Amino acid sequence: MRVVKEYDERRREIINTAQQLFIEKGYNQTSINDIMVKVGIAKSNFYYYFTAKESLLDALVDIHMEYHLEKWQVIIANPQMDALEKLNSLFNISGNIKKEHRKLNMALLAAAYNDENIMIRHFLNKRTTDMAGKELGKIIEQGVKEGVFTTPYPQEAMKAVFRICEGAVEEVKEYIINIEQHPENIDKIMEYYKMLEHFTERLLGAKSGTIRFVERDVLVGMLQKG
Repeated sequence: MRVVKEYDERRREIINTAQQLFIEKGYNQTSINDIMVKVGIAKSNFYYYFTAKESLLDALVDIHMEYHLEKWQVIIANPQMDALEKLNSLFNISGNIKKEHRKLNMALLAAAYNDENIMIRHFLNKRTTDMAGKELGKIIEQGVKEGVFTTPYPQEAMKAVFRICEGAVEEVKEYIINIEQHPENIDKIMEYYKMLEHFTERLLGAKSGTIRFVERDVLVGMLQKG
């Protein structure tokens, strides 16, 4: 058991160190050697824990997705909340988590939307859709029973929402990445969120104005230094 604990502790140390370096230097600019030097172990030992830098990024994303899902489960299981309350609460929670971890979120975004990392982007999008889409689909199913959503395809509709969001991020990535130099970009990004809310309402069969992805102050906190 001690061996397993030591393995888990060392693996987590490598992930935490990589996260710090990805934030400080950027994913593409961080090498496996950089990580191992910072951790203080031989580079060859890296492959005992991870097959490549990409698999390390996978593990980092999984940890933060699981953190999201833990927060979400409390909302999803709440019998006192209707589907719309749950859906908007989950969007709000996600926004605040991204605000809390702004530096990491921006580093992951920059990595995913670097032209050299197109496979990473596809992987991250699929992982998000698979893990988050299933949970959100449960809320849509509840909303259909309550009559606030009319789609006959709750799971598929939620996946479609994620795909539209992926396309929207592709459209506004330059606005996001350059937000520090051009804070006025926040208005353009907010407009895209309004568009996403409109499309989501249409896909789910919800009334206009009932779905809210993010409040402006949360969006500012997600993207700009405090």
